[in-house]
Amino acid sequence: AAPGDQLVFALSEAVKERLEDLNEAAECQICLTRLKSSAPKRIASQVGDVTSRWTITQCRHHYHTQCLARWWAQVVSNRREKESAESAESARAREAQARLTVLDAVLAAGEAEVEAARSLAVELRAQLEARGEQNNQAKAGSRSGAVRAELAKNEAEEASLRADLNLAEQRGGAGLVAV
Repeated sequence: AAPGDQLVFALSEAVKERLEDLNEAAECQICLTRLKSSAPKRIASQVGDVTSRWTITQCRHHYHTQCLARWWAQVVSNRREKESAESAESARAREAQARLTVLDAVLAAGEAEVEAARSLAVELRAQLEARGEQNNQAKAGSRSGAVRAELAKNEAEEASLRADLNLAEQRGGAGLVAV
């Protein structure tokens, strides 16, 4: 081994021993109570009413084992609560998406019905206009009994077409223009 390697090893051992000496009077990093022993995991120290042993982690922090166990249990509990809340939120989002899908389908069906009603209204308007033209021509022409009967029939059909048109417009929405 190179002389530099021995020096580095000796220096790291000296630092490690110094840190251990400093940590003998260490505090638990959770409850901040001073640890009273230099022998971790074997000598008990008093924490409130609970006697617990202590340990040194790889990062050289000192903890009462019970403090560390309670802290870890809280971390796990918090994680589970968070996962549960995220799961509930995810379920609410899936439910909302399902509702939107249903509403989209209902809206599409409603739009198709409205479009059909509008088409019917356009067709009825055309028939109504044609009937009105026939009636005007009949009124302008002769007044024989047959013509008057045809005129009355046309006027009755025109009234029926107007009623159908009103119904179609009601189903088709307010965007239609009345005749």
